Amino acid sequence: MLRFVLITIILLSSQAYSYALNVETHMTINSYIAENNLNGFSLDTYLKSNLGLQSGKNEKFNSYAVWEWLRDGGKYEDKPPWTFPYLRSKNHFHNPINEQGFSGIWDTGFLSGDSAIVWALKDKGTQTPGGYYSWFDVRDYYYRALTSTDKTTRDTNFAQTFRGLGQLMHLIQDMSVPEHSRNDGHYLPFGDYENWVSRNPVDFVNATAFPIFFTGSISSIKSFMDTDTYTGLNPGVTTYSTIGLSEYSNANFFSED
Repeated sequence: MLRFVLITIILLSSQAYSYALNVETHMTINSYIAENNLNGFSLDTYLKSNLGLQSGKNEKFNSYAVWEWLRDGGKYEDKPPWTFPYLRSKNHFHNPINEQGFSGIWDTGFLSGDSAIVWALKDKGTQTPGGYYSWFDVRDYYYRALTSTDKTTRDTNFAQTFRGLGQLMHLIQDMSVPEHSRNDGHYLPFGDYENWVSRNPVDFVNATAFPIFFTGSISSIKSFMDTDTYTGLNPGVTTYSTIGLSEYSNANFFSED
């Protein structure tokens, strides 16, 4: 029993390596998106023109600017405040061929999780632990922010909206990781794609100079992850920009194991 407890503690303490792009990487990506004009879209311009937020991405809600809430959402999907870190991360896997998520440590079922798509589309108020930030939760925060007559309530719901948006962005980003689209737990803290990204920031900067944008139909957060086009037998379809990110990473890249 003592050995089991010690192994569990070690695994849980190293889940930053086991389950997601490093937190700092998610925060950097979210900040970059929030602060730049991408594919003709500027968050700053949208907020000023469509929502009447005079300060745009720098508009503050509960002491944090919009871009800061987006940035921190990238962190909180793995490490929410007042919650044991990385317990949400077991729900950040999705294999587009069989629609399955993480099968647990060494396929034992221990710490297994939902598919990232199932996790992202949970009914309001059902994600646990670490708060409620599914597609439906975030849409509800947005609705409440737009319709509440009390400023404090509006500000709180806008803060939740942008934090939640950052957390949903995190889920999409994880679909770029071959381990995450292959049920590959990658437990050792070296050698895998995620740590390679952290060690090679220049490559990340270079990649942002020639981005490929999703051009498929958007019906929900699922559209960005899996369009149910790739079956495992038709890799040619993954050259198109209309497929989901998990389909692309699953078909075109090896993972560590």
